[in-house]
Amino acid sequence: MKSSAKEWVECCPVCQANRRAHAPVIALKPLEVPPFPFHTISYDFITGFPKSQGHDAILVVIDSFSKFGHFIPTSKKVTAKGLADLFITHIWKLHGLPVKTILDRGTTFTGKFLRALYERLGVKPAFSSAYHPESDGQTERVNQFIEFYLQSYVAADHSDWATWLPLAEYA
Repeated sequence: MKSSAKEWVECCPVCQANRRAHAPVIALKPLEVPPFPFHTISYDFITGFPKSQGHDAILVVIDSFSKFGHFIPTSKKVTAKGLADLFITHIWKLHGLPVKTILDRGTTFTGKFLRALYERLGVKPAFSSAYHPESDGQTERVNQFIEFYLQSYVAADHSDWATWLPLAEYA
């Protein structure tokens, strides 16, 4: 089945039009394997999207144990409080509190509100270096997949990407 899927993708005009040359592979630092699902999560933003249903960014949250991901449409200008609300609504409600989080050093993620929230809830943040996939390669790789998937399915004007985001999460 894998070979037939590969053959189909190689013949698919949309897939070929959206195929990018791969950058040199960077040696990834192996992350410690968490003891159970949603013990450790990593998260990042993908920005640069046109407005779609009021959103222009995606919050990507990946479970380090199962590699399961949540792709949450949001705004690139989301506040620390807004980000905390997204986590409570989309992650903590479903999976409970993570013991550890891995994130880059973006200003939203290092805000005073989030630090206070983490401390109050007993969550231990572990910061990676922004744009350094060797420290948070798992989430960065998923980000590449999301961008490729959405390029393959969105309308020509890219205004409907938020509609396709739940299907990308399933894929």
